[in-house]
Amino acid sequence: MCIRDSPLTPGATTFAVAPDPAGLEHFRARVAHPAGVLRVEYRAGEGARYEVEVPPGCEARFVPPEEGAWPVPVLDGERLEGAAIPPVESDGAGRASARLSPGSWVYDFSAE
Repeated sequence: MCIRDSPLTPGATTFAVAPDPAGLEHFRARVAHPAGVLRVEYRAGEGARYEVEVPPGCEARFVPPEEGAWPVPVLDGERLEGAAIPPVESDGAGRASARLSPGSWVYDFSAE
């Protein structure tokens, strides 16, 4: 599991969330921040389910290990549609990633 602050953002308001389950069925990680808690939870099943909570005033670049199509995310309990879905971009190292704004995000790779 990896959560780290980005050296490109003064005051550590941008984080990279790059989980590596390494065969685990479940894990949780929490990082305290002056604006709140950055939280990541992972559950295995028929696919992978990630919950990422981003505190107010912060941003997280989510880089899951899964390849291929991304599921439609859920933000604060509501399934996003159209332009509200964060675009999947390269993280600069050739891995797919998405920039997540503050809130509680769910990416369920088993649902699609």
